[in-house]
This record gives sequence, C-alpha cells and structure tokens, in this order.
Amino acid sequence: VKTHIYKKGKLIRYSVDRKERIATLHGYKPKIIESLYEGKALNIIDAYNTWKLLRKQNLNSDKIRAAIYDKAIVPLFALALLIILFFKLPFHARMMNLGGVVALSLGATFLVWGILFGLEQIGANGVLVPELTAIAPIVILWIFASYVFFTDERKIT
Repeated sequence: VKTHIYKKGKLIRYSVDRKERIATLHGYKPKIIESLYEGKALNIIDAYNTWKLLRKQNLNSDKIRAAIYDKAIVPLFALALLIILFFKLPFHARMMNLGGVVALSLGATFLVWGILFGLEQIGANGVLVPELTAIAPIVILWIFASYVFFTDERKIT
C-alpha cells in the first residue's frame, strides 16, 4: 500500500507498506457506482445503499444525496402548490374563466418546478449542499402553504 505523506498541504514523500490482505469498500456494488458516474438514474434503494457506502468511506456523497432528495422530497412540492393554488384563486375565476385559471396554474407549476429542478442540479454538482437546494425550498413552500391554508380557510366558510 502506497501512502502519501503531506506536510502543510505539500506532498513530502511516499510510504510503502506490504500487507497480505486489505479490506476496503465492504458492500461495494460496481453497477451502482458505474451508473452514478455515467449519470444514469438510480432508484431510491440503490441510492440509499450507495449513500451508506460512501458515508462509511468518508467520501463525497453530494450527488447521491441530491438524487435521494430529488426522488423522495421534491415531489412533495405538488401537494403544497395544490393547496396554494386552491386557496389563492378566487372562486369566480375558477368558474368563469377556465382558460385563464388553467394557464395561471400551469404557469405557476412550471415556474416552481423549474426553480426546484435548477436547485437540484446545483446540489447534484456540489455547488451548494443538497439539503439547502432540495429540502429547504420544499420546507419553505410547505410553510407558505400552511400559512395560506390557515389564513384563507376562514375566507371560504
């Protein structure tokens, strides 16, 4: 085993040790890692197992965490957006101007989804931590949806 020895961030020398057996990457599944670096989509179970493996090895897991959040957390934006649109669109607009309501709803949905998709890409590339780019926007959206639900519910009844 060749070990790099650094001093103040500079490589000083190598240390060479001979070992009969080396135990590394216990639980390693080559197909999962290969599909990760080729950019293929992982299912949630494979992504979670890969994340556990990378965490044990103290390796960068930003891309895996972003994939997990993209599959498990980000779809929750649809429910929050449904609550917001339902309570923010006036009743008369829903019944009178169907084309305008559909256009506004689709526009808002695509805008929010586009922002979330862009943030997910930023998190997957490691520019920002995935928790900040996936979980935080969904939590903010749900807080706003809860606020809209509890304040505008009184206006309906």
